[in-house]
Amino acid sequence: MAVRTIELVSGGAIIALLLATAAARPASAHDERPLESPFHVVMEGTGEVIMVTGHVVHPGDEFQSADNRLYQVVRVERDLAYAVFLREIDLAPYLEVGWPPLLRAVPALAGLGGNREEKIGIFHTHTAESFIPTDGKASIKGGGGIIEVGRTFAEALEREGINAVHDRTIHEPHDAAAYQRSRRTATDLMRRGVTMLLDVHRDAAPAHAYQAQIDGETVAQVMIVVGRQNPLRDRNLAWARRLKAAADRAHPGLIRGIFMGRGSYNQDLKGRKLLLEMGSHRTTRDQAERGAVLLAGVIPAVVGVGGGEAAAVWRALGLVLALTFAGTATYLYLATGSWPAAAAKVREFAGREFGDLLRPIRERRGNWRGRRGGDGPG
Repeated sequence: MAVRTIELVSGGAIIALLLATAAARPASAHDERPLESPFHVVMEGTGEVIMVTGHVVHPGDEFQSADNRLYQVVRVERDLAYAVFLREIDLAPYLEVGWPPLLRAVPALAGLGGNREEKIGIFHTHTAESFIPTDGKASIKGGGGIIEVGRTFAEALEREGINAVHDRTIHEPHDAAAYQRSRRTATDLMRRGVTMLLDVHRDAAPAHAYQAQIDGETVAQVMIVVGRQNPLRDRNLAWARRLKAAADRAHPGLIRGIFMGRGSYNQDLKGRKLLLEMGSHRTTRDQAERGAVLLAGVIPAVVGVGGGEAAAVWRALGLVLALTFAGTATYLYLATGSWPAAAAKVREFAGREFGDLLRPIRERRGNWRGRRGGDGPG
């Protein structure tokens, strides 16, 4: 699959421009930069641009890049956040079903066998967000282009066999209280039985910061946001990495990265609640919708529908049983010297073990028949 991420900005030029023109301002959790003044996260010491976003960035925030390099912000000066490299993140364990995951999954195999229906709730905290090239404005009161992206996303999930509930409740205005208003919507979706909550947004960043070429088409990338200040952070981060691992396998370059920012984003409500930035105000809505459709195609593998986790666990269990049988048969052949002798050992073992197992049942049946004989006519 041919994928090319479109180049970001020149680190040195943008740093000089921002330092010369930007003014500092206080910021709070869930706060955002003005549309054309995004934060630039740069590498401490080199000035290499790691991320551009409309999210206000704070010391302690982390970003896992498209190539799964983890960075942490150490200081912020005006609109520049300086980060240091921490480590590489291996996403393979998030999709592997090997010995340890299998053993953990065994008690829950009934639940993984398809008995639980997956239902994904989609909503928009910032319902006015729009896409300038398509919608003409960055924000449209009463419902912007982001709602159309959510609709396309929900329809694509339905085609993948997942029940999707798209809530279009308006949470305007776009202010610090929007998350308090959307919390009621998220709580209502939980009462309706959703198993995962996805708050769909669009970022405020230059178009090239969110565009990638995937299979010859320009697609708006997706950035997953996880709040650092909520008790379910680790669970939500695990789901974010699981989603990125599946997307990296199917459509490399689709997930721009995972931003772990200050705030909760209402993710304390559920261990499977993520915020998704689908494109930016400078990408087209069509590009965001193409990205949403591609993302919908990988979600079944993440939640275990249609051959995802459940099927993988059952396949692994079958493999373990087959290997156990083959190993036992080989041992008996080597111990007895022939297949007939090995088969006789198996019959002897089965007769003894199953005979002990079935003896109480046979005794109860015999007693029952004896009582029936005693109660009949003499």
